[in-house]
Amino acid sequence: MARAAARRVGAFASRLNLELRERLGYSYGIGGGFSPGVGESQFTVGGSVRTEVAADAVARLLDGLELRDPFTAAEIDDARRYLVGVAPLANETSADIVGQASALAAAGLDAGYMNRHFADLGVVTPAQATEAFRDEVRPDTLTVAVAGAAEQLLPALAARGLAAEVVDLRD
Repeated sequence: MARAAARRVGAFASRLNLELRERLGYSYGIGGGFSPGVGESQFTVGGSVRTEVAADAVARLLDGLELRDPFTAAEIDDARRYLVGVAPLANETSADIVGQASALAAAGLDAGYMNRHFADLGVVTPAQATEAFRDEVRPDTLTVAVAGAAEQLLPALAARGLAAEVVDLRD
């Protein structure tokens, strides 16, 4: 798996970026994606926003992850181009190649996996991508971490109907 592709899938977050960055000006950018593992994978979304808009940004992010509107052909083509295009950049050095080979071996995958993976990406339809995303990403089961001034964030999150538990990591 390409290191950059595994960590940051830019095309997936395009809708979130359009909403939170371009339309609302809440962030310099929202990124995220899937990090595959042997038995389980991890899905992450991250970004930085101002405290006064954090609760609204979290609510809009969770709403966006509901994926009420299916992916379009243009979005899937964009994601495909991004993933295939970033792969060579993630393997520029011998250390990158060794890292990828190690990750594949640890996952029990052979050296031909990446070629098959990119071939598979070439035939994914918008309906298949939408179904897979909806199957794997369920906003009601996600853990959301918000860092910042708790005295401002907690009331704002509560006002949006978002339950919050405070964990102080300063100790």
